[in-house]
Amino acid sequence: MSIQSILNQLPQYAYDIDKSIREIFFQDLQTLEKYQIFGIALTAGYALKHECLLNYIRPEAKRYLDNNEANACKIAVSTISMTSMYHNFTKGVDDEIIKNMPSNLSLSNLASHNIDEKDFSMYCLVASIVYGCNYCMNVHIKKLRKYNCSSETIRDIGRIVSVIKAAGDVLEIERMRSYDFIVREESF
Repeated sequence: MSIQSILNQLPQYAYDIDKSIREIFFQDLQTLEKYQIFGIALTAGYALKHECLLNYIRPEAKRYLDNNEANACKIAVSTISMTSMYHNFTKGVDDEIIKNMPSNLSLSNLASHNIDEKDFSMYCLVASIVYGCNYCMNVHIKKLRKYNCSSETIRDIGRIVSVIKAAGDVLEIERMRSYDFIVREESF
């Protein structure tokens, strides 16, 4: 299984997804190293909880990432899952007292990932995008800016997450039992 296996399953209506995957995974992105691309893709697969997609990503990711880096992807997903839920909660309530209270969430894993801080911030941004947390996205974009990440790099992280999500959606659409789509005439 591989990224090519995903492409082999994409139908014609997913042409743009196919093209984007080819541009990201088979051409050299100037903004990200190959291991970062696969770390981003692996993190997106974990955050999306899409086993089929992960089965296609993992074999190639293993060529570029070690166990420690793969574990950091899981740490990013699990921690951002918790923090994004909390921040989305506080954003949604009208009670100013609750909004201004500290979360009191344990965040010790954020310091135990044992990989490059820039790469870990990328993986946290990935999870933030998947979970739709504006607060978390902005926190990690600011961190990436401190590591001199360009707007193009941050954009490409978003591109990869978007393409992985869309590919997973198409795989699920195609997996579901399909019926021929036949337009029927109206009967009076």
